[in-house]
Amino acid sequence: MTASNNTRNIGRGQSRKNPLFYGFCTNSKRKHKTVANGRINPAYRVWKNMITRCYCSKYQKNNTTYIGCTVASEWLDFQDFADWFESQEFHQQGYQLDKDLLVPKNRVYSSDTCCLLPAEINVMIVEKRSNQGLYPQGVYFEKSTNKYKAQARVDGSYKHLGRFDCPDEAHQVYKIAKEAYVKEKALEWQDRIADNVFQALMNWTLDS
Repeated sequence: MTASNNTRNIGRGQSRKNPLFYGFCTNSKRKHKTVANGRINPAYRVWKNMITRCYCSKYQKNNTTYIGCTVASEWLDFQDFADWFESQEFHQQGYQLDKDLLVPKNRVYSSDTCCLLPAEINVMIVEKRSNQGLYPQGVYFEKSTNKYKAQARVDGSYKHLGRFDCPDEAHQVYKIAKEAYVKEKALEWQDRIADNVFQALMNWTLDS
């Protein structure tokens, strides 16, 4: 079903009994509340943000990587998503919903493809191109030396990895460093992440 371009507040439904969001996403209002004790249910906040990323055209104008992403039918009802969310071992830790660690390059949010990740790890594995846009990830051209510099973001700051004559050589050094850093963080967080998340991080590669 094609999503509507409606960008209204999805916290408001078309019907008090069975509200619809973007014409087809719903909250059937079973056991999970959207608000409890004056606070938004974390599961509802995560679900609402997921729906917005996939179906809000206004949001996608500034976040183009989500264009074409969808939500599996099993999660179009908040109640079903909340069942999954609260079954996750670390759902009370404020972790973020990730769709492509377990299934690289995945574009569908579902119970088979998603997991909960600490923000520190989720940000770390997000693919970002260099500012210039001309060179491989992690590579920058340094005019003063006429060399290609490799650098990786480590614990909030950039770590210099060397200067090279070839951008591909610089990228390979960055790739090795990045993958080693992800494994280091996986070991650091091992007791605070699900087993399948830990295994996926230990097997993570930059090209995945």
